[in-house]
Amino acid sequence: MREAEKSVQRVLLAGWVYFDDFLKGVLVSFADESPITLKKSGRSWKYVLPEYSEDQRSLVKATVLEWLFEIGVVSIGQHRGRECFKVTVFGQTLFGR
Repeated sequence: MREAEKSVQRVLLAGWVYFDDFLKGVLVSFADESPITLKKSGRSWKYVLPEYSEDQRSLVKATVLEWLFEIGVVSIGQHRGRECFKVTVFGQTLFGR
């Protein structure tokens, strides 16, 4: 849960962000290993991003759109049927900006 909270720092000053776009760039470690791995691909190496289960995506969503909203760190809304959020001034202060 703490990792999901820290992922909001990426969009601290971005204004309104669609949650589904935000979720595409989230790098939360749900296990002991790193969420990004380096994998050999032929003669070169590639970074492999994690794929999250529906339960893991739901946890990130609940953390950002419910928990952080309830404590005043983010404002939430909808635009064209898509959920979006932005970090409040309080949230920016809390995360040290």
